[in-house]
Amino acid sequence: MARLPDDERSTFAWIWDACTRMDTYIQMALTPGDPVLRGRLFGPDWAWLQAASFGDLLQARRAISQGARRFGVAGGSLTEAIGAYAASRAKEDADADEPERFSSVIECPTFLLHVLRIAEGGEPDEDEAQLDDKKLVQRFQAWLESAESAERVRHFAFTMLRSRLLFDTLVLKREFTSRTADDGTWSLKRLVRGVSNGRATARYVGSFPLDRTPADETESTDEADGSKRIRLLESALRVTYTSPRTMHWMTEVLRYALGKDSSKLSAESLLAMLRSLARAKVADVYEASGAFTATGFGIPRIVFTYLDYLLADRTGQLDFQFTFRNSVEHFYPQHPDDEISRAYGALSNPSDRELLGNLALVTVRDNSKFTNNPPFLKAQASRVVAQSPKLGNMAEVAERDHRAWDSAAIHAHHKEMLDLLREDLFASD
Repeated sequence: MARLPDDERSTFAWIWDACTRMDTYIQMALTPGDPVLRGRLFGPDWAWLQAASFGDLLQARRAISQGARRFGVAGGSLTEAIGAYAASRAKEDADADEPERFSSVIECPTFLLHVLRIAEGGEPDEDEAQLDDKKLVQRFQAWLESAESAERVRHFAFTMLRSRLLFDTLVLKREFTSRTADDGTWSLKRLVRGVSNGRATARYVGSFPLDRTPADETESTDEADGSKRIRLLESALRVTYTSPRTMHWMTEVLRYALGKDSSKLSAESLLAMLRSLARAKVADVYEASGAFTATGFGIPRIVFTYLDYLLADRTGQLDFQFTFRNSVEHFYPQHPDDEISRAYGALSNPSDRELLGNLALVTVRDNSKFTNNPPFLKAQASRVVAQSPKLGNMAEVAERDHRAWDSAAIHAHHKEMLDLLREDLFASD
């Protein structure tokens, strides 16, 4: 803010403050209790930013006297601008007309680093330091000092606002409703203007198609398959790369969308981009010869989650909910006791238990419950099996015949999964 003229600082603070409210859609955060300003900034459907620059935002805010009064300052010193924007938050919270329904998958410092990475330009990379919030101030200082200009600050503020709108539209959230209780579900929805009892109100619809804007409560807000497929893959990536420092796929979603006209974005193009990112990660497990040699705990988590994504997509389970699973389950147990071995039969080759065909991801708690149970007993734990379409396929075999999950079954499932991966990895979209 210190790099901006006095009369622009409150506008910067206004944008910054709204963008920090990660659990509220940006249309509501930027214009709490002010549907007139919301329509001016985001159009009659409240869907897309109408401004083309920081200057447009500056003029729009100046033109709404109510907005100026809300912050209590139209210009002034840096100290006055900071004080006014901080003091305004309590009043804005009281005016907010959106319930606490959604939860962002990242916090504001990480979001700022995603935007900074895009503003810096350069080729995409996956250096974890790029998204390390402990280096937030250091990164911003270096970037600002490389070109101390007000224009750079204006550009960043405008890019930040555009990125927040795209983040809210194209990156999944957790949604909490009376039906989802405390856990919530993965959600990929965007905000549009609706009408209820003659009053303009926020409505949440599946993000795609982007030109869909149901006006009133009688029109369906059901998700299209395109939205569901993107949500499914994004949730697979989210539960795989759990550290904010490794969520580079979010940077690439924003970079991709910022480079396109919103009217040209499609579910198909975004899904293709996301699949390309995921495929590159899975392909790293293959040797140059095309062989898959990773076994046991050496198989990266993305292989399991991407397989579950492919299986869910192929079988039409588009509402499948990925959970945070970080424990590798050996369906045929690693250490079967003598009684189980006698009753169930031992593997012809003990090393087969470490093949991809015998493994799936489950939660740590459920893995400990399974312990050394034979596969046919594990297959009966429907709640655990439901965590993974791959595990579901394995359970079907074990349920048909209590002694069916042997070395031959493991190799058959192993081949089926590798064939599915190869077909996807080396197919051209």
